Amino acid sequence: MVISLTLKFRVAFNNIYTITVCGFLPTVLLLAAGTFYYRILTENPEFVVIGLVLAGALYLLSFYRILKGTYTIFDASPFKTYFYGISTAVIIIGFVWYYVNSTRYLFDFYKLVAGFLKY
Repeated sequence: MVISLTLKFRVAFNNIYTITVCGFLPTVLLLAAGTFYYRILTENPEFVVIGLVLAGALYLLSFYRILKGTYTIFDASPFKTYFYGISTAVIIIGFVWYYVNSTRYLFDFYKLVAGFLKY
């Protein structure tokens, strides 16, 4: 509600909920595709990269839709919305990457998987 104080109109929680659900709709498609993707992977494990690229593209599309809905509903500048949204995502991903890498050695696991995919 603090953000609503700086706006020309009041934004209700149901509007924010609607933007979030509609924004993550491409991610829901991964649920249906995941069942078939599992069967494809059991037959041919070379489709790992294709599946990861597809999932990454759908997550980026969902992130874009959330940001677009945010600047539409809050009547904010698209540049500021994208700048703050991308900056926040980079900071959060950086902290998670640092934490997981320092506790679980994620980067070494990534090297192992990348070496496996070369062959």
